[in-house]
Amino acid sequence: MKIFKIVILSMVLMFTCSNAGSVSNPTQIINGKPMHFGTDTANNWYSFTVEKDTNIIILGSNKYGSSLNSVKIYDVNLNNILDKNYLKSSSLYIAKGRYYIVISESTEGTFAVYSKNISNAAADTPQLGSIVHPYVPKNGVNINFGINTATNVYYFEMKSSGNVLISGSNKYGSSLNLVKVFNINLEEVLNESYVESTTKNLAKGKYYLVISESTEGTFSIYSSSLGSTPHLPPVNSNYANGYNAGKQYCIDNPRSCGYQPQVVVIPF
Repeated sequence: MKIFKIVILSMVLMFTCSNAGSVSNPTQIINGKPMHFGTDTANNWYSFTVEKDTNIIILGSNKYGSSLNSVKIYDVNLNNILDKNYLKSSSLYIAKGRYYIVISESTEGTFAVYSKNISNAAADTPQLGSIVHPYVPKNGVNINFGINTATNVYYFEMKSSGNVLISGSNKYGSSLNLVKVFNINLEEVLNESYVESTTKNLAKGKYYLVISESTEGTFSIYSSSLGSTPHLPPVNSNYANGYNAGKQYCIDNPRSCGYQPQVVVIPF
């Protein structure tokens, strides 16, 4: 009898594990954390819950830095509320409730979903460059970026309204595929493709800048209205630990943060 129970339990565990990531057993989103996906759409299902009507942001790319072929979101009644092809970054206003998101892509990669109103667990140690632990660019200083959209997030603060200049190129000197800016409420305020240089008038406030590019490169952001050392918005109770770890990473590896040649410590 004991042997029989063990066999049955093993079969149940095997069945459960084999369906992890399926629509009946979706992977739980970790709020703002870059998460890996594979090429099997049937096992690329994820779930998240928002506590109230809110904007969410979705960031992602495959391992080559290209856009995601297809991203769809369904509510609990299986109504399709987002159906987007070639997604790199996008924001969406949704109602309170639970949602499913499915990624369809022929190459594995990384994506993230974030909102301050998502009730899913947050990362204990947020990854540097993610939406919950973004880089803080120094005004007018060249910054290196990679090919992972989910970790190409930058945070800046306008101390007053004014024009912002964004310029950059990939390592071959070509224009940036896509540059987007979102305000602190995750509303899109700038969306430009093939950017070499562009200006945008922004109101006083806090912003996220996202670079999407299939080849690493360099960019800068400059404005006389840009705050020099903005404080990042708190994300969760463990945010300070992750933020300090990221600061130390910048101190130990300044080139990874784009601060060359001096080391810059970002104070609270």
